[in-house]
Amino acid sequence: MKRLIATMLIACLLAPAVFAGGKLDSRKPYPAFQAGVTGAWVKLEPGHVMKVDRVEADTPADGRLKPGDTIVAVNGRAIGGDDARVPLGQGLTEAEARSGVVRFTIERGGRKGDVAVRVPKLGEYSDTWPLNCRKSDAIIQAHAEGLAKSQTPEGWFGPGNGGGLNKVMGALFLLSTADPKYDGHVQRYAHALAKGVEKNPSGSAWHLGYHLIFLSEYYLKTGDETVLPALEAGCKRAAESQVVGAWGHYTRNNVSVGYVQSGLMNSAGVTLFLGITLARECGITVHEDAFQRSLVFFFRNVGFGSICYG
Repeated sequence: MKRLIATMLIACLLAPAVFAGGKLDSRKPYPAFQAGVTGAWVKLEPGHVMKVDRVEADTPADGRLKPGDTIVAVNGRAIGGDDARVPLGQGLTEAEARSGVVRFTIERGGRKGDVAVRVPKLGEYSDTWPLNCRKSDAIIQAHAEGLAKSQTPEGWFGPGNGGGLNKVMGALFLLSTADPKYDGHVQRYAHALAKGVEKNPSGSAWHLGYHLIFLSEYYLKTGDETVLPALEAGCKRAAESQVVGAWGHYTRNNVSVGYVQSGLMNSAGVTLFLGITLARECGITVHEDAFQRSLVFFFRNVGFGSICYG
């Protein structure tokens, strides 16, 4: 199940053409997003006009595409329709499957022309993707290798806040590959994270929830008891900061008017609930009243197809 989640996450991020898309409002601009693995970020302006927002250094699109370029077509597919992202995704997926070349038709300085951007040839998705799929496996392997190489001597993945959401999600992904070659990387991250959580659990409900999820999954896989004090400290903070069975943005007993002040924030709170539930599976004694209150609170969302935002 963990591998299924990991493969679906990565494949969905890198294969926008798999989905049919929706219907975007042609009157609205949309923020920049990655154009697959090209290294270019593109944005949509009113009228479904797609422009290059920026290009990351040392990527396939570096030196080929430039900020301000208007993308007219991708591999002969005109940008437009109900969702202008779809022809982009289709062109990227086609290039990864066959030629390894994405041909962007662009307008730059009043002139139209083609720009070729080379991307890795990964083949096609199997009918059972992400399972039994060589392309999905290749994507997972490439990301796992990159993540492992980014690990700092302190144990973090990349620079910046080692316990931030992106970093802990990356660690959770690396753990989910179940590849023993990454066991040491995951262990170093787990020990670094646990040290901080044990001393001072995060004041953010978003962060603490994912800390508990990762440390619990790590313990359930490895039996490494060094992370148990951190799980105990995190669960204690979660119980102390709970309000009527849930949480706001922060791990403090405070729900007030306003957004970030804040009211109940289920997108963050449900991760804390999942975290303390997994911690119970690790043998951590969780405050039973707090756990039961969360069960009652989130049970109210059963049958609606999702957990309401807040």
